Amino acid sequence: MQRLILAALAALLSSASVHAQLITFSDFVSPNTGSTMGQPATYQGLEIDGFFSAVQASADYVPFPSGTQALENNFYWGGDTQTLRGLKPFIFESAELAPLVIDNYWGFSAQGVTIDGYRHGVKIATVTYSFVNASGDPNFHWYYASAGFDQVVDTLAFQPRAFSGESEAYLLDALNIQPVPEPETWALLGVGAVAVLARQRQRKTAR
Repeated sequence: MQRLILAALAALLSSASVHAQLITFSDFVSPNTGSTMGQPATYQGLEIDGFFSAVQASADYVPFPSGTQALENNFYWGGDTQTLRGLKPFIFESAELAPLVIDNYWGFSAQGVTIDGYRHGVKIATVTYSFVNASGDPNFHWYYASAGFDQVVDTLAFQPRAFSGESEAYLLDALNIQPVPEPETWALLGVGAVAVLARQRQRKTAR
C-alpha cells in the first residue's frame, strides 16, 4: 500500500511539475511613451514596472547574451527602485545584468544592483551584484547573476547603486524564474491522489 501511495503521488507531481522559465524580453513593448509614461505592462506572467523600457541590441552595446532586447531602467524618471511583479508566485534563480555603457562612456551607469524579493509585501530575501572589479574600477560585460533566492516571492525590486549623482542606469537582458504552484494546485493534487488510490482499490476488489 505504501508503494502504491508513493507511486500515485509521484505521477501526479510529475504531471504538475514546473520548470525554470527564461524570460528574455525580446518581444516586450515599452509602455513608457507619451501618455502611458510610468504605466506597468504585463509580459510573460510578469507585471513590469512602467519605468523600464526596451532597448534593441546595437553596436553601442556589447552583444546581448539572450534575445534581441534588454530592459533599461529609466533612472531619470523612475526613481530609485524598479519592480517586476509576478502574476503568480515564483522562485528567482538568476538574471543577466550589465551596466549601461554607451561607446565606453560610464557617465550614466550604475555601479551595481541590489535585488530584493518580496512576498505579500514583506521583504524576505536580498542579493547584491557589483559592476566593478576588486580594485573598484568599472568593468563592462554581462553579469550572469546566478545567486538567486530559495524562498518563494511574488515581487522583485531592483535598486541600482550609483557611482555619483543620477548615474544609476543598468540593463536587464534575461530573468530566470521558476513558477510555484498555488495552494489550490496542491489541494487538487491531494484530491487526485485519493482518486487514484480509490480506483486501485476498486480494481483489487473486482478481482
